[in-house]
Amino acid sequence: MGYFRTWKKVMSSPTEFFTKMPKLGYKEPTIFALKTLTFVYIVGFCIMVLFNLVWYKSPLGQYSSLVKLFPALGGAGEYFITLIAGIIFIPLGLLFAWGMLYVGAGIYHLFVLMFGGNEGYRETFTAYCYSLAPTLFSAIAIPILGSFISMAAGVYSIVLFIFGLQARQKMSGGKAAAAVLIPIGIFFVLMILFVIGIVILVGGLAISKLGGAPF
Repeated sequence: MGYFRTWKKVMSSPTEFFTKMPKLGYKEPTIFALKTLTFVYIVGFCIMVLFNLVWYKSPLGQYSSLVKLFPALGGAGEYFITLIAGIIFIPLGLLFAWGMLYVGAGIYHLFVLMFGGNEGYRETFTAYCYSLAPTLFSAIAIPILGSFISMAAGVYSIVLFIFGLQARQKMSGGKAAAAVLIPIGIFFVLMILFVIGIVILVGGLAISKLGGAPF
């Protein structure tokens, strides 16, 4: 089954897809996930390059913050910097994403085990990789609109992952949802605590530079 046929099946009939899919090794799910992310990175990068080119051609291009950093480039600063950054960081991003597939699936699998999933790490990894199918829509890197599309794609990825764990790990819907949502919740709590810590640190430094607390 080709990539886009597989993608369409995951997106339109996830329960049937995950239930009827035979046990796989690591190769097929990894290739599917990396093809998805490669498409997202390259298409998103091309859209950003075109957007910056239009910006550069517009009268507002001269006011770009990068013009001040790279005056020799003039209004083309954002265009060239985006181009160079993409060429450098797309391969590095894919290499990092490849490793994070295994790390991410491993974190979720700990919770799968806690909620009674006994089919092994490989089945969690399989569900995790194929649940990335909606990420394809994240390639629409249009300012503002792209953010909403990415959020919707992220929510549907979570839904697909729950369906995948339910089928591949033979878990109830509630347990599969808990195994996915709890680590996501923990992550957001840690992020909030991190941001609060940064705010407190920066605030403390600002107060110390002003000569101490006003009271």
